Amino acid sequence: MLVRLKASMISLIVSTRNRIQELDRFLVHLDRQSYRDFELLLVDQNAGDEVRTLVQGYDFPQQYFHSDKLGLSAGRNVALPFAKGDIVAFPDDDCWYPPDLLERVAEWFDQHSDIGMLCILECNEKGAAMVPPNPLPAGFCTVQPVAWFRKRSIWTFQSSMVFLRRSVRDAVGNMDESIGVGSNSKYQSGEETDYYLRAMRAGFKMWFEPFLKVFHPELMEIQRIRKTNYKYSVGGGHLLRKHQFPLSASLAVVGRAFGGAVVSACRFDFPMVPIYFKRGIGTLVGYFGR
Repeated sequence: MLVRLKASMISLIVSTRNRIQELDRFLVHLDRQSYRDFELLLVDQNAGDEVRTLVQGYDFPQQYFHSDKLGLSAGRNVALPFAKGDIVAFPDDDCWYPPDLLERVAEWFDQHSDIGMLCILECNEKGAAMVPPNPLPAGFCTVQPVAWFRKRSIWTFQSSMVFLRRSVRDAVGNMDESIGVGSNSKYQSGEETDYYLRAMRAGFKMWFEPFLKVFHPELMEIQRIRKTNYKYSVGGGHLLRKHQFPLSASLAVVGRAFGGAVVSACRFDFPMVPIYFKRGIGTLVGYFGR
């Protein structure tokens, strides 16, 4: 069924590399959306024409870009100026949408004209909440890196969870290519958090809505965490310094990580002890390092 709401278009910017099967799953689910007023801006960072051939098999509106410059931020920046939609999003190439998501997102923005960004819940393949793991109630988000009392911190959210108005893109501009996954630096995380911090400090608000969901492969697999934990923490520490958070904020993050190591040891969850410890060390390295 064709659904049209006041929001005329949603622009989805996907930068992809070495994930053909995962990208195909995303495209299959995108083609099933009840809301058809969207465009895909696909940035291909692979060699060869496999991605181009794959996406040409779908007849929804699309813009294709090829980029030899690696890095998630760099890829997204290639397409960001060309987004035509009233709403812009940065889905991961390995996530996928339920069939009514874009319809419900468009409807939400129609009903909340004073809010610039919407964050939704990220679930694994089985539908269990991952980010955040214990779903918080709907409400406004905070920029605080350690959100006590069940506050909704933007530091928790992944890029595939957030939709934003084009006015946010116009105000914030491009992503910082010196940080983020695949960038040519040791700061291998935080490009989306940096973007949302800049937006919120420009006066835009973000709302968390747990009843809207995006799906993503399981994030809490121990091998995945071991691979990414330290370098992502270095990126997080760097962001704390870049956005001039006080040392106390960094120490709160580190303290929470070390506390997690202690709790894991008390629970005999020994594989998690070094993970939490490295998370704290990585935050310190990112905050104080050059």
